[in-house]
Amino acid sequence: MIKIHARQPQKVSPETLARLKKIAPATLGHMITEGFMDTALRPLTGTTPIRVVGPATTVRPYSGSGHIAIDECQPGDVLVIAFDGEIQFGCWGEMTSLGAKMKGVSAVIIDGAVTDIHEIVEMGLPLYSRAITALIGVPKDKKGQDGEINGTVVCGGVTVHAGDIILGDENGIVVLPPDKVQELLEAAEPRQAKEPFTRAQLLSGKPLSELSSGARPEIVRVE
Repeated sequence: MIKIHARQPQKVSPETLARLKKIAPATLGHMITEGFMDTALRPLTGTTPIRVVGPATTVRPYSGSGHIAIDECQPGDVLVIAFDGEIQFGCWGEMTSLGAKMKGVSAVIIDGAVTDIHEIVEMGLPLYSRAITALIGVPKDKKGQDGEINGTVVCGGVTVHAGDIILGDENGIVVLPPDKVQELLEAAEPRQAKEPFTRAQLLSGKPLSELSSGARPEIVRVE
């Protein structure tokens, strides 16, 4: 059985998502500590720059629900697949990636393993996974379990609700509650806007200690 929960109305406007896409997750990492997925979830493209943003469609994929979840997605969604960190069996590959891409899915995050990585990278679909494998299927201890779409899952150690906003790049992934996005965005934009100025000042020879915000600590030099 696959349980499909009703899709909730999107609380974050496309204009706000477009602004959020310009913010690096690391900028938020200076401001908050909650919501960051396990660093073992890495993009297949390695360190090649990517930027991912969109509402989560969540999946617990134990009865073919990964395929059906693609049909439930809307353009711009990030498909979040909670495969319990399984790294021996893969639950995703080339054809599921192509199906997701044709549906307009903006990215896929799998707390598990994936196969067909050359084909996935070549088609340009951003995808994060915990491992790469050639073994496909469902482990014996998980066979027969029900699947679930748009429920609450745990992916990369973070609780993800359907409709949560996912922001990711080559450095990592952060999950944001929709009602916190505007507040975080307004704090992050001026912080990130300072970076070109700081970089220029450093290249001109100014020490970083003079440019850092906050109170300068008392310095005591000892012999």
